[in-house]
Amino acid sequence: MKKEQVLIGLGVATAMVTAFNGHAQADEVVNKHSTKSTVNQSETKKDADVSESDVKKAEVKLNQTIEEEKNAQKLVDKMQQEHASTVTNKNKADDALKQAQEFAKQASPEKIKNAEKDLVAKQTTVRKSEERLSEAKKDEKQAQASVEKQETVVNKAKTQVAQRAVDVKKAQNKVTEAEKTFDWNTLREIQQETDKLDAKVKENQNKVSSLASSVSKTEQERKALIERGNKTRSTLEKNLKSAGDEFHTVTVSHEIKSNSVSESESKTPPLDEKTFVGNDGKTNYVAANEDVNFSGERTETIVVKSKDDINTPHVVDYKKVSEYVRNYLIELRRINGIDIPVPPVTEKALKYGKARADEMVANDKLSHDTKLKNQDFGFKDATENATAGSVPEKSRLSEKELAYKELLSYFNDYSNASLYGASTPKEANTFNYGHRIPLLAASGTGFALGASSSKKTTFGNYGVMTFISEAKGVYDTLPTVISPSEKRSYVYNGKTYYYNPSSSYFLARAENKDGDPDHSEFYFNGKRVKFLPKTTFRYVWNEITHPKNPAYKKAKEALDSFNRKQKNEETLMRDKISSLNKNLTIAKTTLNTDQKNLDKTKKRLADLTKQNQSKLNVLKSAKSELSKQQTKLNLAKSELSKQESELNRLKAIKNNKSHASKNEEQSLVNAKNDLLKAKQHVLALKNAPRKLEEAKKSLMIAKQKLEESKKALENANAKLNNAKVKKEAAKKEYIKVSEALKVRLASKGSWIQSSGRWWYRHNNGSYTSNGWELINGKWYHFDRSGWMQTGWVQSGSSWYYLSGSGDMQTGWVKSSGSWYYLNNSGSMQTGWFAVSGKWYYAYSSGALAVNTTTPDGYHVNYNGEWIK
Repeated sequence: MKKEQVLIGLGVATAMVTAFNGHAQADEVVNKHSTKSTVNQSETKKDADVSESDVKKAEVKLNQTIEEEKNAQKLVDKMQQEHASTVTNKNKADDALKQAQEFAKQASPEKIKNAEKDLVAKQTTVRKSEERLSEAKKDEKQAQASVEKQETVVNKAKTQVAQRAVDVKKAQNKVTEAEKTFDWNTLREIQQETDKLDAKVKENQNKVSSLASSVSKTEQERKALIERGNKTRSTLEKNLKSAGDEFHTVTVSHEIKSNSVSESESKTPPLDEKTFVGNDGKTNYVAANEDVNFSGERTETIVVKSKDDINTPHVVDYKKVSEYVRNYLIELRRINGIDIPVPPVTEKALKYGKARADEMVANDKLSHDTKLKNQDFGFKDATENATAGSVPEKSRLSEKELAYKELLSYFNDYSNASLYGASTPKEANTFNYGHRIPLLAASGTGFALGASSSKKTTFGNYGVMTFISEAKGVYDTLPTVISPSEKRSYVYNGKTYYYNPSSSYFLARAENKDGDPDHSEFYFNGKRVKFLPKTTFRYVWNEITHPKNPAYKKAKEALDSFNRKQKNEETLMRDKISSLNKNLTIAKTTLNTDQKNLDKTKKRLADLTKQNQSKLNVLKSAKSELSKQQTKLNLAKSELSKQESELNRLKAIKNNKSHASKNEEQSLVNAKNDLLKAKQHVLALKNAPRKLEEAKKSLMIAKQKLEESKKALENANAKLNNAKVKKEAAKKEYIKVSEALKVRLASKGSWIQSSGRWWYRHNNGSYTSNGWELINGKWYHFDRSGWMQTGWVQSGSSWYYLSGSGDMQTGWVKSSGSWYYLNNSGSMQTGWFAVSGKWYYAYSSGALAVNTTTPDGYHVNYNGEWIK
């Protein structure tokens, strides 16, 4: 449904202008007034019967009418707000009904069935998600149990390490006691140095072994990382490829213009004169040509290069126009069952058609007369249709539309330069369809449209449509089947013989025998003919846009993110291997150096040991026990490290299981949300008819309320108009009696100028202040000090404009670049008002709205006139 708009308060000035800053300068006033002389005499009318009491009563009555007008205005404002609200509600109801109708269209049984299938599928998804979540929870619980079990093993290993540390401490104490029995410091020092070197060598051996193992393990991890990365990258690259190009190519079609067949091109009115007297003195009967009988309707879409092409005339390619006309002729003859072939567009025909058009331009005359000779152009026979003014050199129309319009003008033949009569009212002259006949009957070896233009000619351009034949006459080809009504006959020996006409031209016939005596009928080969489909030409600009492909963007970001992450991880792994190899080389070098030093120290120790063999044996036994206990401690620590590594591995598995469980929980939440949406969609589809009925009822109620608010607004405006009429009458009465009183009190006065300003002194010495006075038939306004005012002045609730001479203006006034309208009382108009039958809109400041949209949604032109 079309949304309603409302024009509120037309012709009713309802708002006061805002305050003006000073007097307007350089203003333009439509009604011109002359300036005053230094001293003018007042011309007020005397009325001895008017008293101050009369003026007071008139003032009271005027104030009452002003108050009534304000109250009426408040009611109008209220009704306008209520009406605007009902318009908004009605428009919302329109939108709601459209949405309900659109959704109801979608709510077919098939779509409901598909939605229910989708619902079942989503229920299955939820069930499977619940199953996967259950399995994930089991795996998480099992992983947690493994962690707890391994924590028990680790705690036992820690206890074992603590016990071995105590045993090492005891063995160390025995070594210390054995060392005290030695008096040779040198032996002890060498022994200690040997032990340190031996421990250091073992430590370095373990370090070399550990580093070598780490290098091997890290190399394997790096290889696995690269393999996983290549596999993931391959998947992401496939996803990127399947996502399509980075930018979509979208064609947005814009209709710029649409040209339809006008009524004047398909119908012609009856002739004013039905007869005329020929040169032979006989009466000839004439009738208008028949209306065009179109073969259906269709739309041709013409694609232009840009939205501005339609406004830029292009040079017409009349060879292309010729090809379009030929194709139209083939279709026209097919529609009417005429199998006379249409000759192709040839260079000979194009050359001859151009020459004929040039000839008419040179003569500036539309005529079939020609000085051109057929043999000079290489053909035997020709026929033509001539035209003037319809074949421009440049045109905003496409060649295809030009071809259609040219063919239609020849077919309807409404612009035939001559009018031919018939001897009886039931007959019609075939020549009145002289331009139609070649379209149906002419053939030959070539066809073309020729055109030529010159601004110096009467019509601007001339053209012909011509058929040429190099072998025989252009009308020598007959249809395969000739209608019996068109056959010729003769009688010989009492027997009638029938034969075909000699020319296809004679298959055309016109008469006036049907129920419409004002229009003739045309026949070809015994049948009424139809024209091509009634065609509307749409000019379309296809805008090519390239919006981003969100799927490509998502896939590209995923691939780039992975590549960055993979590159960082491979770099870290490569740096780690490099560091490990560097440390391994250093460890091997250190081990080699320490091993050599150990061998030297052992030799020195062996030499000194011989001198203290017995004590040394005790010390050696103690150290052997210490070494044994240290080995057990190291084994216990190694076992602890192993079990802690296993614990960390199990914790990582447990974390992965927990993460997987959370993912399944989220998947289940998503599946349930999808299921809920599917249920809601099925319910919405099933409820669509009910929702549609509810929307229709709501729209009906909104329309009813809209009508009620319209009537209420009209009544309020009527009351306001009545109040304004009463106020104007009271104002006139007040002015009348107050002026009469002034005249009585001071029948004459003089203008006095002082310091470049003016005031008006009555003959009794008094002067008007803070009010209006009618002087010499013109109204003037004086401020509180009695000075004459100019420019914008507010009096009561209205604004008035006083010229540079001080007299009150009416009509149109231009001030500070904006137009204002002052009514017959001089009051500035606001809102909607009418002048000379045209509607205008003034803002609350009084400025005229021009070339824009008003606050209530209506358009005004550059003159401020409402565009209906």
